[in-house]
Amino acid sequence: MGRHSHETLREWFDRLGFSMDEALFIAYDNVRYGNVILTKIDLKDIEVSIENLKREIKDRSKEGQKG
Repeated sequence: MGRHSHETLREWFDRLGFSMDEALFIAYDNVRYGNVILTKIDLKDIEVSIENLKREIKDRSKEGQKG
């Protein structure tokens, strides 16, 4: 599920069909390109987004093993 070197995070999510999480994209772009430091509240939201993504990946892995 690796990201291609030319892909943005959004493009990677889209290519793999993951749920699009605008808050995650904004936080990633701000930290990666804007030298922004996230607040504790932002971090909590991002943690939730990452847990949701992990769950989605795990569910896909289970489906792939069945078929």
